Amino acid sequence: MPKKVDGLVGSMESITASFTSFKVVTIVSVVAALLCALGCVAYTFVKVAEFQSKIYVLDGGAAFSATSQDASLSRQDEINDHVTRFHELFFNIPPDITMVNRNLERALALADRSAYQYFENLKESGYYKRMTSAEAYQQIEIKEIQVDVSSYPYRVRVTANQWVTRKSNMSLYTLVTECTLENIPRSPANLHGLMIKNFNVTENNLVETRNR
Repeated sequence: MPKKVDGLVGSMESITASFTSFKVVTIVSVVAALLCALGCVAYTFVKVAEFQSKIYVLDGGAAFSATSQDASLSRQDEINDHVTRFHELFFNIPPDITMVNRNLERALALADRSAYQYFENLKESGYYKRMTSAEAYQQIEIKEIQVDVSSYPYRVRVTANQWVTRKSNMSLYTLVTECTLENIPRSPANLHGLMIKNFNVTENNLVETRNR
């Protein structure tokens, strides 16, 4: 009888030890899972804060990020790229009316009605029809972009060369434009969140014509 009691006691002690071990393992597993979850949450908050502290700048169509500490410099870079892109889409005219219309649509998403009105004036004068019927094309070369970021809206002045190439000759024009820029929400059609307003061509003069 004492042997049976001793065996029963030993079994109970073994069961108790096993239960204790299981409980310890369970607690350790739960604590480890909680720590892992907290770590993931903390990492997510850090990454979100890091993302919010960055702005994205386009340079030649390539995107790169900059910290918000450099916001004034980066905003000027964005202004330069926005203005460059608008002028290239608006004034580069290929000998393909479908491509012309597509580029103009993209350009006019970057500006207000002042640019649209200038486009309408050119269209009504038959400028685009004459260019495409003659299989001529137009390209601009931006020489300088002057930006005043000390006041808002930003004031911008663009100086460029404008080349018109025809079958028999090539003409060079000066092109000077002025506008103001205002901040708007970013969108897929307007990545910089800028809107060109008060667009005006202040100079567009023939410099020379060369035979080809």
